[in-house]
Amino acid sequence: MNYVGALNEDKELINGKKNILIYGANGYGEKIYRNLRAYCRDNAVKAFVDDKKDIKFDQDTFHNIPIMNIEEATEKYKDYILCISEDIADEKKQLFDKCKDSTHIINFNLGCERWGTEYGGFYIPKKLTEESPFLVYSFGIGEDLSFSEEVIARGGECYAFDPTPKAIEYVKGHKLSSNTRFHFYPIGLSDKDGIEEFYLPVRLDYVSASVINHKNVDSQRKIHVQMKTLRTIMKELKHEKIDILKMDIEGSESRTLYGCRELIKKYCPKLAVSVYHRPEDILDLMNLILRYNNNYKFYLRHYSYVDWD
Repeated sequence: MNYVGALNEDKELINGKKNILIYGANGYGEKIYRNLRAYCRDNAVKAFVDDKKDIKFDQDTFHNIPIMNIEEATEKYKDYILCISEDIADEKKQLFDKCKDSTHIINFNLGCERWGTEYGGFYIPKKLTEESPFLVYSFGIGEDLSFSEEVIARGGECYAFDPTPKAIEYVKGHKLSSNTRFHFYPIGLSDKDGIEEFYLPVRLDYVSASVINHKNVDSQRKIHVQMKTLRTIMKELKHEKIDILKMDIEGSESRTLYGCRELIKKYCPKLAVSVYHRPEDILDLMNLILRYNNNYKFYLRHYSYVDWD
């Protein structure tokens, strides 16, 4: 085994010249591929390795890259690195015994732990708990305050923001609303101050609204909400530094990050972003995060984006 660890520290993978094979023509392989795109190494990916009998769609490519079994791929590409997610490495161990000297196991959670539920949580560096008290801005609440609860439980102070009606009502009835280290503001984060239109979700039982008019929102159901820049919010709250900036802002990530990139670089050393974006924009967004947070290990643990068609 050549390497076991985080992708961003795998120098041979990121800076090397070898061909890259990725195990899994599915979510496991996709996660590795998306990260490699951020390092402009996607062109080195020659094949997704999988058992074609297990592929649940009728095609021979994934991201326009051939799907091959392990024998085909290693025979065709002699000088290679085979990448596999640690999530499934143990169960596929026998499959990779023949190429173990060229296998890199990628751990996307190295040094991190999840704060909050699967729906509303994020992966945060473990060492942060050694630095309490710490200050967190959490943009995008929905109907899940588990991340904020974890911040409070670990000795942090949480400032939460969400301008959507259901989120506002949810916070009012939550036990955290009376906690002195939890502060809620019914405003949204943007690249400029002002009032913006939010489209409400098509399903009435859903909470997430968006500034983007896509198929999961109702173009006829709109609200007007107060949006502010990160600079404005920090100035109003008299904060000079944020220890963690968490964003789950339903399509506004790219323009918001770009608009406050210098501020993030200087005052927000740790950034957690949930990506709800057009697929073609994901690379630009990831590169932006990497470029302005290069002192912090970047993890793309979960990627997700709306189908915009």
